[in-house]
Amino acid sequence: MRIFAPPLLFAVVILLSVPVQAANVVEFEVFKDRDGGGFIYGSEVFVEMPSATNVQWWTGSSWQDFDTDPGSDHFWMDDDYASLVELNNAIVGSAKMRVHTSAGYATYAFTLGTVTESMFPVVPTITPTPFPSSVPQSYTFTWTWGGNTGDVDELVVEAWVDPGGPPAWYEAEYTEGQIALNATQWTPGIAETGQASFFVGYSARQDAMLTGWAYIGGESTTGAVFDFAGDDERLVYAGAGDERDGFNVVPEPTTLSLLALSGLAVVTRRRKT
Repeated sequence: MRIFAPPLLFAVVILLSVPVQAANVVEFEVFKDRDGGGFIYGSEVFVEMPSATNVQWWTGSSWQDFDTDPGSDHFWMDDDYASLVELNNAIVGSAKMRVHTSAGYATYAFTLGTVTESMFPVVPTITPTPFPSSVPQSYTFTWTWGGNTGDVDELVVEAWVDPGGPPAWYEAEYTEGQIALNATQWTPGIAETGQASFFVGYSARQDAMLTGWAYIGGESTTGAVFDFAGDDERLVYAGAGDERDGFNVVPEPTTLSLLALSGLAVVTRRRKT
């Protein structure tokens, strides 16, 4: 999966991928994160659309704005739940989403089916356990996975580093040809240092979970902004993942040695002068 929100550990993903002009993406995701000795469930909706000015979700009584960053074409909203039962109670049934563009808004309705544990791929496990508190920039992340690659369609690995400024992000996806589906290690070659996180996740198609997607009107002068009868497509995935966070990426030992030697040379020159 791609990062557009905080890292997800163990996810069921509903992805509506809609390339209109520039590639537009609408992704609805329900996830199950590893949380200590148990799990936490959640849902997230993500929209990437260069022409969108706002996206809203119908809560049952009002329209709720998605979060976004200034000048960004990414919009998202998410919620957490204590159990799979609570998640299903919150999302299963009829839903509506409204996409705003300069031409006005377009409203869509659809139905979400029940999420079951059997939808999840086998959960990967990041190794070693416990995970190191510090890793070098050239660190190779590893994990184990007991699943069958014939049962999944995607593998995504992601690393984030906070160097004290804008965060750095590294990603490899099977569907982009950047990593093998049966891979169990990845070396991103991190250039920065600082606090970091690592995520690995698998996903499988579950198209039957979303039904009845329909444009139901709005004020848009162009009508529907998604055309599923054309090149647009609706994809539904179920995913499973693991994450480690709170560790630090530190300089390579060779880098530290070079810095030390450089400092010694400066001191030596000063003494000579």
